[in-house]
Amino acid sequence: QCERDMSRLQDTHTALETRAAALVSALSARTGLWDEFHGQLDAVRHSVREADYMMEMLQVQGPLDYHRLVKATDRLKGVRETLETRETGLEELRASGRRLEEVVKEEVATKLRAEVQAEELAFRNTQAELEQLVTKYDKAVSLWSTYNKAKEDVLLNQQLTPEEWEEKKEHLDELARLATEISHHVGVEVLRPEVDSLSKRLKEAQEALQTIDKIQASLSTPTGQHPQIILDAIQQSLKKPEGNPTEQLVLLRDHLIALGKAEPHITGITKEVTEGVTKDEDESPDLSVLQLLQLWEKIFRETFQEYHRLSSRLVHTEESNTVLKLWQDYLTHVNQFLESEPPQHYHELSEQVQLCQVHHNVLSCQKSLVPTHKGGMDDAVVQQFNLLTNVHNETLAKIMEKQAQIQDRIKIWEKYRKDQADLLNWLKDAEVDRNKLKLHYISAKSLPKTISLIEDLLTRLNDGEEMEKALNLKLSEILKFCNDNLKNTLCVEHSSITHRLTNLQAALLTWKDYLIRVKEGLNNYESQMNKIQSAMKDIQTSLKEESENPIILIPHSQLKERKNKLEKVSKSVEGLTDEIRMLEDLRDKLKDSLSPTEVKLMSQRCWLISQQQCDLSHQLAMAILAIEDRLQLAILFDKRLERFLSWAGDVDARLERMTSQGFADAGQALRRLETEIQAETTLRKREVDWLNKTGEELLAVEERNSKRANQLEIDLTKLKEIWGSVLSNTDARAAKLRAILQGISDLDAQIEELRVWLLEIETKLSHPIVIKYANKECIDQILKEHDDVQTEIERQSTKIGDVLNLCELLLTDCVSCRISLDNEGITLAMTNLEKRWKMICINSAERKSAILGLWTKIQQLMKRAQEQRIWLEEINKELNEQEILLERKCYIENVSQISQDFANLENEVKQGINDRLVPLDSMYRHLLRE
Repeated sequence: QCERDMSRLQDTHTALETRAAALVSALSARTGLWDEFHGQLDAVRHSVREADYMMEMLQVQGPLDYHRLVKATDRLKGVRETLETRETGLEELRASGRRLEEVVKEEVATKLRAEVQAEELAFRNTQAELEQLVTKYDKAVSLWSTYNKAKEDVLLNQQLTPEEWEEKKEHLDELARLATEISHHVGVEVLRPEVDSLSKRLKEAQEALQTIDKIQASLSTPTGQHPQIILDAIQQSLKKPEGNPTEQLVLLRDHLIALGKAEPHITGITKEVTEGVTKDEDESPDLSVLQLLQLWEKIFRETFQEYHRLSSRLVHTEESNTVLKLWQDYLTHVNQFLESEPPQHYHELSEQVQLCQVHHNVLSCQKSLVPTHKGGMDDAVVQQFNLLTNVHNETLAKIMEKQAQIQDRIKIWEKYRKDQADLLNWLKDAEVDRNKLKLHYISAKSLPKTISLIEDLLTRLNDGEEMEKALNLKLSEILKFCNDNLKNTLCVEHSSITHRLTNLQAALLTWKDYLIRVKEGLNNYESQMNKIQSAMKDIQTSLKEESENPIILIPHSQLKERKNKLEKVSKSVEGLTDEIRMLEDLRDKLKDSLSPTEVKLMSQRCWLISQQQCDLSHQLAMAILAIEDRLQLAILFDKRLERFLSWAGDVDARLERMTSQGFADAGQALRRLETEIQAETTLRKREVDWLNKTGEELLAVEERNSKRANQLEIDLTKLKEIWGSVLSNTDARAAKLRAILQGISDLDAQIEELRVWLLEIETKLSHPIVIKYANKECIDQILKEHDDVQTEIERQSTKIGDVLNLCELLLTDCVSCRISLDNEGITLAMTNLEKRWKMICINSAERKSAILGLWTKIQQLMKRAQEQRIWLEEINKELNEQEILLERKCYIENVSQISQDFANLENEVKQGINDRLVPLDSMYRHLLRE
């Protein structure tokens, strides 16, 4: 039964070993499939991440020009081609996934399919986004090329017809449309500022020309003639032949007044044109305006000279009444002009200043031409002359007062306009600086600089507020002499400026608060990142310190302490999950404010932190598992040692039972020993080797003379002693049983061999003695052969003794091992062998004696035979003689005599045979029998 159980266990062990090998092979194959799948999955993910990174890097941001867009488009096409070539990796991933699905469970296969579909969807989405981006950039490049061609049609020149102005506007609208489409395709505003600049230049040019037209229209005659025509008409009127001096003088005076009104307008146009030329150096000033100003100066000078000449001539040629009448009319006209309220607008005030100057010049000219002598005049004329002189002087004084009053107002207006222009320019510069700030999708590095620039702008706003307050004070002075309409206009204009200033300040404050919040978010992000990195660094330092001391070198007493320490570190790593989630929340809050590059970098850092956390968790888990394995190794060592000691005790008991139990033969006892005990001992050898090796490892790391070290030394010593005892007991018993079996086998073989030899010797000894030649040499040869047989018999005597001793030893061993053997058979075989051996020895001695006796008899026989041979020769001789006589004397008369002779000879022969040959024959026969 035990043998059947052991055989069944061996079959089960073989089957389990085969199944384990098949399972290892299957696991290796599945591991290969998983490795292949993950390799293909990582390759596809790498391709998608690389394409996303290249798209993010090549996607234009910030300043952009045509060549950069073309270069980015070409590189994106290269990325698209590379992604298309890597599409085979997607097919390989699907194929690997299908192969893996065939060997896994359905729920795992579902997850695999979902994962493959997710990666395929991500690959397709990236491919579609890349294709869409390339298409957009291709279209943007084409549109930009069209834009560059259309831009040439919008260039301004000096003289354009209204139709050409409309065409320019249409081209500008087309440029705006192209710029909008390009911005839509590339995702950033690139050409809009340029289009706005072109539009502004076109508008300014149009407004400048419209201003010139308006000023020229204001200088027109009542008939609506052009100032150039007026100047030409005045110049031609100066060249006309003189008519009525009075009418001519009045006409010249009207011309001077008209020229005085036109002078400020022409001067203003000249300033505007000059400023426009200064702003745009590529354009030349309008020569017609400058020529018009030069022509005005020339005509005014000629008109005034002509007026002076006519006035002088009229004083000397006309009557006093006529001169006084003209003088009185002009003074009345001037007084009416002086009594009128000063105008409110700046241009009207400038006109009145010029008119006051013209009137002052004309009156001064007339005063110098009035004759100082009053002889020959009527009293009424003299009285009128004196009166006009007083009025003339008063008028000149009033002109000076009015001119001073108007100039004061003009100074107020000029200061107001200058301060307003300065404030507007300041606002424009501030708004330009504000617009230059990159406030959307900003870079983290430029954030402090941007906040600093905003703070500088806010500091500069104090200057703007001071300028606005000063402008408000000057506006209050202007409003004192303005009507309601002008007041409303000026107040609205000032409110607009104030509103712009307030809006700028509010916008800057809003953006400052926004950027400060972004900066605080960045600082929180960085502090959170530093906090996590510091914690991970501490954890890595702890892991590094732990890794510097291998687990296999740590004593058992310190392993639990180290495990508890690593578990605490593992909990701290798990606690980083909330910190990382908070970090991701901070990143999500900032992703709408920072540039995509910064957001991508932050996402990558978050991903790296998550991966580091996973790596640390894995390392800690592996370290804890290693410590647990080490602790479990010590526990397993103790358990297996205890189990081994129990087995060793059981082996000793079983050996005792096997010793006390009898067996039919040694083979049965040996088979039972080999199948039950030695097979287990062979299997236990690995366990003993493991116990020795593990015990040595555990002992090597323990401190000397520690409790654990002493216990391990005792256990190892006990293990070696017990294992040696088990091996010695089982091997000794097995060796004795094998010796018995071998002895029995050898005994059988030797007995059989001796039997064959004995039979051969017996046969040799039983063979008759053959003497070929009856001589001494033949007898010596026979004796020599017998001596060889005797020598062989003597040589086998030792072997016979060994066989007999072996039989006695086997009988003794079987009795000691309680093995039942056929004692009678062995004893009988021993007796028979001994008996036959003795008989052979006796027969050999007798045969030698017989050979020696035969030689004596042969000698006697040979002697007798020689005697008979002589007798026979004599008989034969006598017979031959009788035959010769018979032939010679063969006569009838001699027949009887011859017959009688032959009869006598016959009788003699017969008598000789009986007396001689029969004894010799008897002797020979007796010799043959011997």
